[in-house]
Amino acid sequence: MSFFSGVKIDLKPELLVAIQTGEVMLQRKAVKLNADIDPALALITCDRRRIRQVLLNLISNACKFTEEGSITLRVHNSELREIQAAGFDGFLGKPLQPHQFADQLARILRHEPVWEF
Repeated sequence: MSFFSGVKIDLKPELLVAIQTGEVMLQRKAVKLNADIDPALALITCDRRRIRQVLLNLISNACKFTEEGSITLRVHNSELREIQAAGFDGFLGKPLQPHQFADQLARILRHEPVWEF
């Protein structure tokens, strides 16, 4: 039995599910959810169930802990290539503070260490 069912998937439908969930969560807040998704987003190899879980967790945490302003979900092919070139293995541990998610992703894109000890 395999715990990883990696197949090539179109990430856009999974992103749309996360966006729709976030929009529902933000209905009573002064927060705008923006989506900036590459229309030509490449297929990626991943476990669909797990990527959906990660996306929903990221959006959910962003919605819970953002009191005002905006949240932007940005996914472009260039960023996916940068993450891959940095050796990102598909695992991003949950930080001690939810506000660290964006910083961790930015560090990955800058080829900097992600984990702090």
